[in-house]
Amino acid sequence: MYRLENLISHRVITGTTGMTNVSSCSSYITQISNFATCMMSIGVITDYVKTTIKSPIPFKDGVYISLEDNNGDLYASNRQPVVGWYNPATQTFEVANVNAGFTVLLIGRI
Repeated sequence: MYRLENLISHRVITGTTGMTNVSSCSSYITQISNFATCMMSIGVITDYVKTTIKSPIPFKDGVYISLEDNNGDLYASNRQPVVGWYNPATQTFEVANVNAGFTVLLIGRI
C-alpha cells in the first residue's frame, strides 16, 4: 500500500549560483513524486548576450524548456529568443537574445 503523504511539494529557491549574466533569479518548484515543474523568473545583467542558467533541481534527460519575454521588447526589436539543450550533468542550459526580465518553465523527471 502506498502512502500519499508528502506526494506533492512546493518550494521557492532564490539565487544565481552557477549562472552567468544573471542579476536575479527566483525559482518556484512543484514536485509530484519523481516529476517536477520549475518556473524561474530571471533578470539579466547585459541584454542580448549568451546567458547560462542553472536549474535549482537536477532534472534527468528530456526536459521541456520554454522561455517567455515578460515585457515584449524582443518583439519590438524583431529578435527571437534562443534556448539551448539542458545538460543534466551540470544542470545548466543557455539562452540568448533576451533582455531585462524573462520567465523560463522547465518540466521533467527528477
